[in-house]
Amino acid sequence: MVYESVEVKLDLSESHVASIDLGVNNLATVTSNKKGFQPLIINGRPVKSINQFLK
Repeated sequence: MVYESVEVKLDLSESHVASIDLGVNNLATVTSNKKGFQPLIINGRPVKSINQFLK
């Protein structure tokens, strides 16, 4: 498959960063230094449980 896309220049602030930590018990933990950002933790235990049950 071949497609064309147009490159878009984004006006991004280099002072803001975000981080995603992938894991097992906590499937993903997301944080940022942007003011007002609410950190997010996604529980991975239900997925582990389903995976263990299907074996």
